[in-house]
Parts: sequence; C-alpha cells; structure tokens
Amino acid sequence: MSRIPNGGDIGNLPTLDLHGFRRERAVRDTVAFLEIHQTSWVIVITGSGRHSPEGPVLRGAVESILQRRGMQFSRNTPGTFLVNAATGHSNYYYQDGCAEDTKVVVRDANEEEVAVQLAMRKTTRGYCGTASGRALHRSSSSSGSSENCLGTGPSLVEVARADQELDQARAESLQLVREEASKYKREAKAIRKAVAKSIDEVRKYEDEEEELLRKAVQLSEEQEASEREEEERILREVLRESEKDSKSSCHSDDALREAILRSDCEYNPLASDDSDEASMIRQAIALSLADFHSAVLPE
Repeated sequence: MSRIPNGGDIGNLPTLDLHGFRRERAVRDTVAFLEIHQTSWVIVITGSGRHSPEGPVLRGAVESILQRRGMQFSRNTPGTFLVNAATGHSNYYYQDGCAEDTKVVVRDANEEEVAVQLAMRKTTRGYCGTASGRALHRSSSSSGSSENCLGTGPSLVEVARADQELDQARAESLQLVREEASKYKREAKAIRKAVAKSIDEVRKYEDEEEELLRKAVQLSEEQEASEREEEERILREVLRESEKDSKSSCHSDDALREAILRSDCEYNPLASDDSDEASMIRQAIALSLADFHSAVLPE
C-alpha cells in the first residue's frame, strides 16, 4: 500500500471522489473539502478520462484551485491528487461556526442592509458548523458527495444578489405579462369596434336599399295611377265629343226630314198621288240617312 511522506497509509486518508460531477460542482465540493480538512493529507479523485470525458476537465479545474491556494500536492495517479491540506492559504475564515468570504465588496449601506435582510429570510442551505460538517463528510466521503458540507453554498451577499436578480426577473416577467394582456385587450377592443362599425355600415346600406326600393314602388304606383287617370280623361273626352257629334247628327236629320216634308208639300203631285216613284224617293232618302248615321256614330 502506498504511503504519504510522513509514513501514513493513503488508504486511511480522507478522500473526495469527483467522478461524474460537472466542473462547477467539482470546484464547489473541492473548496469545501479542503476547508474542512485543513490539518491532514487528503486525496482528491478526478478520474483519468478513460471512462468519462469529464476527467481531464475536472483534473485541470482541481489543479488550478490547488495552485491558486498555494498548496502542496502531487499526482499519485493520472486521475488522483495527493494534497497537504495544511499548506497554502484559505479564501474563507470562520466566525460563529459559519464560513464567510474574505473578499471586500463595496456597496451602498442601504443595499447591504437589504441584502442581509433578504439573506436572513433564506434557509441556511450550504452552511453548517465545522464539527457537523466534518461528521457529514466522514459519512459521505466514500460516495464522493460533499454538497451539503461547510462552504459549498454561496455567501450572504451572493444570496442577496441572487434574490434581487430573481425579484427583478419576476417583476420584469410580470410587467411583460401585463403589457401583453393590455395589448390583447386593446386589440380585442379594436376588433369589437371594427365589427360594430361594419355592422352599422351594413345596416345603413340595407336601410338605404329598402328606402330606394320603397320610393321606386311608390313612384311606379303614382305613375300607374296618373296614366290611368289620363286614359280615363281621354276616354271621357272622346265620349263627350262622340255625344256632341251624335246630337249634331240628330239635329241634321231632323232638319233634313223637315226639308223633305217641305219639299213634299211643295210637290203636291208626288204627295197626293202616292205614286211608286215618290215611295222610291222616300226609301232612298231613308237609306241615305242610315248610311250617314252609321258613318258618323262610333261603334
């Protein structure tokens, strides 16, 4: 079995197995693991890449962390780091059992106060005491999971910033929904207005058509009545003229008869003898009068 420089066995060292992790998860777990084990040698397993393409990526990320922290380490195998966790420097310090970032962030007092108040309302996910973190790691180091250990979660300021961004995103989303709803209402109102206007125009057109048809029927009836009156007037006028002609003809007949009688009186021989010749003359006069009446009087 391999041994560490001070003569201990590697098999008994705390081990962090990062197989199957994404780069971001591996970085968080590695930092938390190193913060917990600050006084002993540890082993970090990334994998060589023969079984997963993530191996080289994780190996480069872990090596970059160890170099930035100035820690003593070596590659025990192509996919394993042997690290002296007691060396180098830490980016976190502990106060009241919680890990805090040592970076100084300058911002307004009001914003900082709001950030702290927002963070206080959140659960303490990702944060635990040093002792409980170590116990949790001992129970889960064999499986390579240290997500809930000390230092894996973001700082209070980061939590507050994330909350502010989430609230802002929600507000923007709500505003967008309201704008879309308002736009929909405006469009629906415009459609209803256009439909109502179209209906009014159709009704107006139908009313105009009905009025024109009514006027046309009325005009036709008036023209027909006027034509009937004109025809009746003409007929009455013709009848009056015919009646006048008939009366005039009667007067002429009477005058003719009277002239004939006078003529008969003047020609006594024809009247007294009542000869055949006189009878023929009277018949000829009667026929002449009948022809005259038939030619003058209408049928």
